[in-house]
Amino acid sequence: MTELESDTPTYAGLHHHGDNPDKPGYTIPELLHLSRSTVPAQRAVAMSTLGCIVHKINIGAWDLLQAAEVYTGLLDWQAELYFVHGIRDASKTGRVEATVALWTFVVEMAKYKTLVRLSNGGNVEEEGAPRPGAEINMLATPVVAQGVLVDRTFRALGSLLSDSFLDRVYELVDLSLVPEQQLTMIVEVVKCLMGMSDEFGLRVHMHGRLPVLLQNRYQYLMSN
Repeated sequence: MTELESDTPTYAGLHHHGDNPDKPGYTIPELLHLSRSTVPAQRAVAMSTLGCIVHKINIGAWDLLQAAEVYTGLLDWQAELYFVHGIRDASKTGRVEATVALWTFVVEMAKYKTLVRLSNGGNVEEEGAPRPGAEINMLATPVVAQGVLVDRTFRALGSLLSDSFLDRVYELVDLSLVPEQQLTMIVEVVKCLMGMSDEFGLRVHMHGRLPVLLQNRYQYLMSN
């Protein structure tokens, strides 16, 4: 991460050719736009970078204020929809990177209790009454994540569970369109989403074919 007004010269580090080509690095909107490039390698690099950004938020690489600002930017620009679009990439590398980014946004975020840290000021042990509809049942302990970021995250995660997304997951798994490691990741994404709310679980079960396929091929994951 670099400051917007950084005077890093254009010959040092990564620069883009967007609205402000003299500024170092890429903004979140620019990375999301690059993830739709007609050049497969650019799409893959953009997805990889976005996944790394989410990972840094999850592991607490930045201070809480910076992390909250970056995460809010991802929600503002609906990054989750770009991840979903990416798993349909014609390039296998692009599909792999998008799957990893999606897994980081859903599963790793749950494992690291990112929402608890962001919503409770960094204290993962803090408890309190959740706002109506804001509790996400994905934490290993009874710690409550609450607030606007949680509400928005819940809506973002709900937007993932479209019929087209579930159809694509079925196709990825059925045809093994990504390596086994990423297949396991996409199954973990579905399993994690199912556990977040009864509504999410019902959407997956109503798909019909997908739950049967996942149960048959990944029983050890779906049963845990």
